[in-house]
Amino acid sequence: MAMGGIFISYRQEDAKPWALLLCERLAGAFGKERIFLDVDTLHAGNWRAQIDHALNQCRVVLVIIGRRWLSITDESGLQRLNRSDDVHRNEIALALSRKEITVIPVRVDGTAMPRAQDLPSDIQSLTDQQSRELSDSGARREVDMELLIEDIQRITGLKARRKEPTPSLGYYLGAGLERGARVLKDSSSTVMAIFALSLAVWMFFYVIPPGEPLTPAETSVVLGACVVIVVVSKRLWARFRKTRKQDDSLS
Repeated sequence: MAMGGIFISYRQEDAKPWALLLCERLAGAFGKERIFLDVDTLHAGNWRAQIDHALNQCRVVLVIIGRRWLSITDESGLQRLNRSDDVHRNEIALALSRKEITVIPVRVDGTAMPRAQDLPSDIQSLTDQQSRELSDSGARREVDMELLIEDIQRITGLKARRKEPTPSLGYYLGAGLERGARVLKDSSSTVMAIFALSLAVWMFFYVIPPGEPLTPAETSVVLGACVVIVVVSKRLWARFRKTRKQDDSLS
């Protein structure tokens, strides 16, 4: 894990889905190399040493607290937080003991912060840390996540990458309607230009009639010539305007 990293501490039985969600979002904001999550980051070897090494490199520890955080017990029925060898408890205690590390409790599933008297003495100061909540509501959770990311930026000095918004259906519909309107406008102007040119040719032949009336085939040729003249003229004009705009931008 890179220096200035973010350590996610949680119990699998209590908040694993939330830990995975948080890991994914923070990896997208700060880079996967800065996030420590046991299921993704641990490799072969002494896992306790790896966790201790990760804590040595981190600036922020996020402690995820769900509804079962306090009540989970071991095989003998002892509350796991009360065991001196409990890994999760030791992670929190070690993080709280270091001045260079900021511990942020992250409450999920509508869980309130525990009371200090309900915690072992070495992690009672966890209740003194300002907590953040991740809401069950998608819209509200996005706001909560942004607030947490802002906290991490302020603490670590890291700059979060901003996710490009995904275009909505309304965006595509609007873009399609806008493009359709442009095509319709362009087509209408082309038809009007062809009509005007054809009318001008008809008036020319009306004022100066040919020796013999035009045959249907000749009339088609004249109309076709009007279409070609209008289309080519519009393209040449568009190219001229584009070239002129490029010249103006360079000058």
